Amino acid sequence: MTLFSLTLLILAAPQQPGPDLSRDFLMTARDAILLAPAEVACGSVAQSLLWSSDGKHLAVKRSFMHVSGQTISALLMEGYPGAAARGQTEIVVWGAVSKTSKKVLAIDTRTSMLGDYRWLPGSSSLVVEVSSSTSGTAILLVTASGTSKKVGAPGRTRVSN
Repeated sequence: MTLFSLTLLILAAPQQPGPDLSRDFLMTARDAILLAPAEVACGSVAQSLLWSSDGKHLAVKRSFMHVSGQTISALLMEGYPGAAARGQTEIVVWGAVSKTSKKVLAIDTRTSMLGDYRWLPGSSSLVVEVSSSTSGTAILLVTASGTSKKVGAPGRTRVSN
């Protein structure tokens, strides 16, 4: 679509709030690109983001703490609570086509740690390293739909395309 035909299309449309050429489009020498509004992939602070090789999924790693009123009171009164606050690290997958997010993995930070994660080339599955104080380190295969399966341990598992 040329800039001329795009301009005619916009001018012929009914005069109601809509795209603004100066605000909503990025003009290049060949194209006019509509800039869509930002979308929220997940609700809390992201530690890292990783696009799948096909650009259809975005994996977001995030961490947060669950702090109760009792924990806050103990912290203020004793200087440090007797029991550690419950923390969690998650991987949320956002679908670029579906525009929806799904929590695909959640790790309790009191007993486990989420390590490296990567998209398996040419698929909608992630390879995730999880270290646990009780069961050691494992490699998980986690799909964008949320199913996970232990596939091995570091040093003994090879992932290739």
